[in-house]
Amino acid sequence: MSPSSVLIVEDDTPTANRVAHVIETHDRFNLIGVATNCADAKIMFREQPADVVVLDIGLPDGDGKQLIPEFKQLNPNACIIMLSAFDDPKNVIDAITFGANGYILKDAANEDIALLISQMLEGGAPISPQIATHILKLIRKPEKVQAEDAAKLSDKEQEILILISKGYSYSEISNIIKLKYNTVASYIKNIYRKLDVSSRCEAVYEAQSQGLIDETKFRA
Repeated sequence: MSPSSVLIVEDDTPTANRVAHVIETHDRFNLIGVATNCADAKIMFREQPADVVVLDIGLPDGDGKQLIPEFKQLNPNACIIMLSAFDDPKNVIDAITFGANGYILKDAANEDIALLISQMLEGGAPISPQIATHILKLIRKPEKVQAEDAAKLSDKEQEILILISKGYSYSEISNIIKLKYNTVASYIKNIYRKLDVSSRCEAVYEAQSQGLIDETKFRA
């Protein structure tokens, strides 16, 4: 069986080099190129529609997910696996909706990257274990918090939730809203409990899906 051609679309040089090394040292794959933006990726794929595309989401000139339909049109058999730093269910579901065949995190071990790509070529739909855990937890919830439960979050909790969504650390939030670090930590613990989540990504996902994040109400 001839090696499967692989195109990497990744703008972070260390990550691109690491994945390229994985591909180049595996006898099942044949690296045909590395693109660092959407424009170059389109050109390279048109010239040689790859069997596999390892695709980043956040690229300098656009969202990598938007490339999937075009790649699939040029090569309906192409296997697209997202390689992302984002582990929230929304990004995963969006990528799959666009046509991605798999989704792995950038901090995955080299051997896991090779294994997951191989599984995808064999008809699987590989997802990093951490992401699968998030999604399973959402599916298994006996009851999801309804929109009317937003009132359970106090104004201060909603303000902190907005700051969490912007990526601020506990210390930064403490400085912004002039509260002690431990107080902020306590607020965040209550937010997680009320939304029935256990991580920052899940809290932001739940808040966005329920319309709890109103950036016009609080300004950082």
